[in-house]
Amino acid sequence: MSGYRRLLPSVTSRFDAMTRTRHILSRLCRNTCATVLVETAFALPVLISLAIGAIEAGTYLLLMLKVQHTAVAIADLTTRGGRLDETTLQDIFLAAPQTMTPFEMDGNATVIINAIGRTQQSEYRILWQRRGAGTLDRDSRFGSAGALVDRDTLPALRRGETVVVTEVYYAYEPVFMRFLPQQTIQRLAFFRPREGTLSSIY
Repeated sequence: MSGYRRLLPSVTSRFDAMTRTRHILSRLCRNTCATVLVETAFALPVLISLAIGAIEAGTYLLLMLKVQHTAVAIADLTTRGGRLDETTLQDIFLAAPQTMTPFEMDGNATVIINAIGRTQQSEYRILWQRRGAGTLDRDSRFGSAGALVDRDTLPALRRGETVVVTEVYYAYEPVFMRFLPQQTIQRLAFFRPREGTLSSIY
């Protein structure tokens, strides 16, 4: 009987230790703070990359829309009257930076206005050409003034008719990283003169 009494405290202490251990383990299992921190540490770089990519893609899409709108606006302004002079053309070029806002033009972009007509010999030729609104070094895809143009690249014209073609070029560079490649965005707009032919500048 005395031996049993001596053994009982030992068993009881061991039982209490096991109970405390299970209690501690149970608390650790319920405590997910550390797990959340570890998961966040792994996920944060991915989330940041996705956010940057979304901003970059949004900026790129907005820039493409701005370039297209600028090409259309310049062509529209050029073909509204039946007569053009150099002062009027310079005023028209001033509309490009306003349309491109918030994107800066300066050395990043250029606008080229071409008047292309069908001659009496059925040739498609650049009657005159002007550039402005930016200093980006970019040649016209149609050539220089006086050059013959492939008729397949233009709408059909009758002899003596003219079409005004505006070209807008913008040198795109990624804002944050090379998520999208560096490239030159280009857009065209074709407008027929509302009055006359605009075959020359006065």
